[in-house]
Amino acid sequence: MNESARSNEKPCASSTESWARSSPAAPGTPLYLHIPFCQTLCPYCDFYSVLGAGRDSAALVEALLEDARRHAPRAPRSVYLGGGTPTFLPPADLARLLDGLQELTGFRSSAAEVSAECNPESLTPETARALVAGGVTRLSLGLQSLRDDILAFLGRPHNRAQALAAYAVARAAGPRSVGFDLIFAVPGLSQEAWAADLAEALALGPDHLSAYALTWEEGTALNARRGSPGHYPAPDDVELEQLWATRSLAACAGLAPYEVSNFARSGHECSHNINYWMNGDYIGLGPSAVSHLGARRWGQPRDLATWRTQLAGAPAQLSATQAAEATEARRVLGHSESAAAPGGAAAAEAPAPAWEERLAPGARLGESWWLGLRLTRGVDPGALRRSVGLPAAEDHCLPIARRLVADGLLEQRSSRLCLTDRGLPLADAVGREFLAP
Repeated sequence: MNESARSNEKPCASSTESWARSSPAAPGTPLYLHIPFCQTLCPYCDFYSVLGAGRDSAALVEALLEDARRHAPRAPRSVYLGGGTPTFLPPADLARLLDGLQELTGFRSSAAEVSAECNPESLTPETARALVAGGVTRLSLGLQSLRDDILAFLGRPHNRAQALAAYAVARAAGPRSVGFDLIFAVPGLSQEAWAADLAEALALGPDHLSAYALTWEEGTALNARRGSPGHYPAPDDVELEQLWATRSLAACAGLAPYEVSNFARSGHECSHNINYWMNGDYIGLGPSAVSHLGARRWGQPRDLATWRTQLAGAPAQLSATQAAEATEARRVLGHSESAAAPGGAAAAEAPAPAWEERLAPGARLGESWWLGLRLTRGVDPGALRRSVGLPAAEDHCLPIARRLVADGLLEQRSSRLCLTDRGLPLADAVGREFLAP
């Protein structure tokens, strides 16, 4: 769901020795697990995923647990199962994954929030019960729409009836929170149709809503069709109208905005993703997963076979494409609505990451502004500067912020700076102003 911050620095060449010498993540560091299997590959999605049919899901679980043995923190304060489609795994494999993760990290005692992404076509009552029994407190459903025509355009493998049934299944399983994702600004989706779709979905009574404008990402099947009949991005005025309708209807349903695209009942905000937007530390397990500790960020191979080969201890030669992932896979987010490394002997066994970069204090500061401005509460400039250890005289972000205030895109609220109503639809562009060229 989310883009990660990027710096002006190029990833450094990594070796097993530099990987082994890296500082372990502190206990409590949030943990993300990437489960790449999907029933179909949606044309708009650019997260790493593979068709799951015929794949050995039990072997994937054991590989994830080996990854956790080497890298996972003790007592993570949040855990997020994303993908891909976590619910593509059979209930027994999900139970094995969660039980194994408990043995390695003790997350059931430490994590106030454990999220799992669920797709309607694969969320059975047995699967939902296995997740909740295993410690999951929050189920996030990839509904995307309740209109069959929109679901067909998006290439989703479920229909309206399955979406409604999945919501009922999720509620019946008894997690603390149930939410879902919806997509607007889809070609041909009128303002009236979007408002009706959203209103019907909100009438279900979710605890959380993620509502995103459809994005046409480079390298996706959707973007390859751009400009063909029926495949023109929604005009800016239509997208803007649907954005404001989303915020209005969500408020009427008791869901307050806490981030540009995310709304929740009080106490049901996704703390795992808030940590991403605060540019906090996290560890990612699984193919393509990204980790971030202080000034260091690295990613695992964006290829299932390469990732498993490295875990098995065999030498793996990365292709040029995989090596280039340093410029395309730095994603935290995420759908992510997209987590810690252990110390001791296990860390010394860890293979080299596919890519790695170390960020200078100025680059870290710029990324913290970019991400933090997405939050409704905005950023505290002084706190951000102190968090990266940058002297006040070297803070390049404050002059940029003053200009954006003068332009009416940011405003002061007590000690914090936040997006204005004018700046909100331009959140990503405003945030990128703070990134080093």
